Amino acid sequence: MKPIDLYVSTLHAKSYIEKTKSCNYYIEINQDMSLPLRPRKYKKIEEENLILSFDYSCSSILWQLIVTISKKYNIFFRNVVATTKWRTISIDISAHLEALSDFIFISEDSLVLTLIPYPTSTTVKFKIRNIRLRAFSQKEGKRKCKRKAYSIRKALPQVSLRDYLYETEFPCEIKSVSENNDIITVLGNVCRNGREFHLYEIPVFGEFSTSDFNVIKLIEPESDGSFMASFPRKEVFSGKQYDRIFSRFAIGIETTNGLALASHARYADCVSSMYSIPKIIAKNKKGLGGFVLNDFESDLDELGISHVTVNIRINDFLSSRDNKDTIPFSYNGTTYHIIDKVIKEYDKTLLAAAKRGIIVYAIILVYPENMSSDSAIGQMIEHPEYDTAGAYTMPDLTSLESTNLYAAALDFLASRYSRPDCLYGHIHKWIVHNEVDSAWIWCNAGKKSALEFASLYLKSIRMVYYSALKYNAEAQVYVPLTHYWNKAFDIATSYPGRQVLKILQDICKVEGDFPWGIAYHAYPEIIWEPKSWLDKHASMSEDTDIISFKNIEVLDRWAGKQGNNYNRKPRSVILSEQNPNSIDYSEKCLAEQAASLAYVLRKVNRCRHIEAYIAHSWIDDPDEGGLKTGLRKYLNYPGEPGGGKLSWQVMRDIGTDQESKVYDSIDKIINQTTEHDIS
Repeated sequence: MKPIDLYVSTLHAKSYIEKTKSCNYYIEINQDMSLPLRPRKYKKIEEENLILSFDYSCSSILWQLIVTISKKYNIFFRNVVATTKWRTISIDISAHLEALSDFIFISEDSLVLTLIPYPTSTTVKFKIRNIRLRAFSQKEGKRKCKRKAYSIRKALPQVSLRDYLYETEFPCEIKSVSENNDIITVLGNVCRNGREFHLYEIPVFGEFSTSDFNVIKLIEPESDGSFMASFPRKEVFSGKQYDRIFSRFAIGIETTNGLALASHARYADCVSSMYSIPKIIAKNKKGLGGFVLNDFESDLDELGISHVTVNIRINDFLSSRDNKDTIPFSYNGTTYHIIDKVIKEYDKTLLAAAKRGIIVYAIILVYPENMSSDSAIGQMIEHPEYDTAGAYTMPDLTSLESTNLYAAALDFLASRYSRPDCLYGHIHKWIVHNEVDSAWIWCNAGKKSALEFASLYLKSIRMVYYSALKYNAEAQVYVPLTHYWNKAFDIATSYPGRQVLKILQDICKVEGDFPWGIAYHAYPEIIWEPKSWLDKHASMSEDTDIISFKNIEVLDRWAGKQGNNYNRKPRSVILSEQNPNSIDYSEKCLAEQAASLAYVLRKVNRCRHIEAYIAHSWIDDPDEGGLKTGLRKYLNYPGEPGGGKLSWQVMRDIGTDQESKVYDSIDKIINQTTEHDIS
């Protein structure tokens, strides 16, 4: 069917719109936007035309584009990439039919479309044209079918997570699950009541529904009720191999209504490792965030760096095509294709850290399809309930095919970057996704309660942990959180960080704990304001709304509490993404940024349980909405590209014989802006 042409009203300020005969718009947007409305009339929306499309060009990345329909409902589209050529954005509005039901099929002028661009820099040139509603393409139809199939699965009777965790007392117990020499062994106890008990497997790609449970065998207990069951680590489901180290195992019975749980499920407690690599002892707590090899490699030496984070986006190095630009990688009997050029860039970055004995934290990120260079990979790995409001997606762990794709990517990284000879560099620790307490933006899987999301997230972080553990007995994983502690960034779409940690602890208590740590982002309360000692909502109580530089000791105390430990030792805690902002490059603002960095480093060095302060970003990034949190200026800054700031000198001198001089000079700046004791 021929697409329906639409017109658009655009919110803007200090801007101009030039309407041409082809309905193109040219908009220059300034950061201090006031937002007047200019409604237009629309034609009737036909039922088969539920893809909203338009072409755009943009001089700089947009943090998000809000599409408001009839002034009633907002659809968010995250990370609109910069392009000088026309590029198409397509949004499936069928997912929002319930919200749009009041007017979706009315033929009058009730549908008003408004585009609200949110730029990342002060001025953006943004053009739009050819706005239309059209039918689903074949690819979009597949995505819709995937979402629908998943919704049907979820509609089947599910085990209540809340009852399972907090209400039900099960009569039986799985005591341990271990893997050795490709054999999985389960130890447990059953009650002696004359019933027949079965050992169930809950594959990681299955829902928490008895219809997705796999009955492995009938349990034959000893006279005291104990039992041991062993079986191969690899299993075949629907003709495809699957690695059972990602599964949970439980005891159950068969009833007239089908299968029923008789115990909590349990993941593997022990997985055999190919290597036992000695831990690196960090020289200090200083780190750089978003490290990538460039002309400033010498900063690793001059700043005395012991920690770096490296962003690894799964979509960037996977390809659906076998060609001269890819290398084959076999996993579970399937050959996957790795983009050679991308991996060699990772090699260079990781080798630069390895030759200096620097601890590397890989941040594992997953792009949705609309940000994937390979659409087929993006569509397969994007979660079925992903909403375009998310900059990143939760990986799709709802089918064996997509789960194996994710597992293959992890296995490739772990096998390549866990070698004792560090041939390609080394990854020591793994940060799984980004700011999961604000998952709607950074790890999107649709609208989820905190309990639903935590249960889903644990599948992904366990897969990363077990994949790394196969090759490195010292592997560690981290849960990344924003600075919101007892308060949510947005009560509708995010969760307090402390709540997320509590739920993770509760689930691990019954399903088997593992050494996950915390990768906290302790930004100042107002991210633009470097003077964190003035933060109003950062108290020294564990009930504080946020944890920032001002009260970082709260996180340190939390980590040291016995009830928060793993295996009787404090969990590993790092500060993996934060740094004070320099509002501009004036002498005053650079001094305030430097003072704030010295302020927090002094605190962190006194904290017993915080192992690293990783400055983000290393170099000011023009795509971060005007923030200048780097130790160096913009790479294209006139006259001084990438020039070191005063904060660079602070990072260099902390931990040296110049440290006391830094604190003396910085304290003067701090004391000028506060009457409080900041020691």
